[in-house]
Amino acid sequence: MARIDWFRTGLLVAALVAFGFALSMRAYLRMDVSVAQTLVGAFSVLAGFLVSALAFVRPIDPSSLVGLSQSQEMKKKIARLSFYFYLYLANVFGLILYSILRDSSGGEIEILGSLALSLSLASLIASAELPRLILQLREFQS
Repeated sequence: MARIDWFRTGLLVAALVAFGFALSMRAYLRMDVSVAQTLVGAFSVLAGFLVSALAFVRPIDPSSLVGLSQSQEMKKKIARLSFYFYLYLANVFGLILYSILRDSSGGEIEILGSLALSLSLASLIASAELPRLILQLREFQS
């Protein structure tokens, strides 16, 4: 039986709770243009950081590691880093889309803003795992 990573499980639950809370508080949480622009900047920096982290990790050939289990573990960690990168890109695209369409008259745009804000909050909470993940990848390099 596989071991359960309780830290990662707790982060996932916290991110899902934050996402649901932010959606339920949609009437009170208003997305402003300056908030959207700030979040776009923040997630762009985070995505750039992940690209640089992946650039330092990618040159290592996982098959050159001693033992199949180490190789599989490193591939999982790299896939998890890639997931966060695509999550950040989804945040940036959603926030930019909201910024472009915000002047349209319609309730759909407010829902898009609420979804973007909720996804941003959930992504930031889920990202608490990244420092630990990157440090574990550095252990494979040494």
